[in-house]
Amino acid sequence: MTTAGTTLGTLPYMSPEQIRAHDADAEVGPSSDLYSLGATLYHLVAGHPPFTAEAPLEVIAQAVRDTAPPLAALVPDVPGALSVLVERMLEKEPAKRPANFEAVDAELRALVEMDATSSPVPQRTMQFVAQPAAPAPSSTNASPAAPIGPPIGRGESPFSS
Repeated sequence: MTTAGTTLGTLPYMSPEQIRAHDADAEVGPSSDLYSLGATLYHLVAGHPPFTAEAPLEVIAQAVRDTAPPLAALVPDVPGALSVLVERMLEKEPAKRPANFEAVDAELRALVEMDATSSPVPQRTMQFVAQPAAPAPSSTNASPAAPIGPPIGRGESPFSS
């Protein structure tokens, strides 16, 4: 349970407006979730979140003031379109992010359909982008979702080869 004036989230994936939620002008809405998804995609492709530091306060400062290095600069084979999409999702101003999840989904699906010989999507990204979304369980026929892979033990990464 949260109380008014508290901030809740996983720091490396929190949007600037979520971090500043105590400010009167910081409005947290669906665009904040787009930022968090962008930070997650960044981590999946780059192998680390967009902002990292030893001290949590420095991660906060980076998330509010800095621009993450473009994925294309970190991962040479990442498609430029994916790098640009993630950059837009990580915009500091919510109005500069993609309009909604449907827009992001359409761009990701277009990446999957790209000719693999002209701009390959890294395999670890394809595993997540290409999976069809599971239908939402109906309230009358709800069943638990099947796991998408084997359990990961401590210290293991799903992206190590």
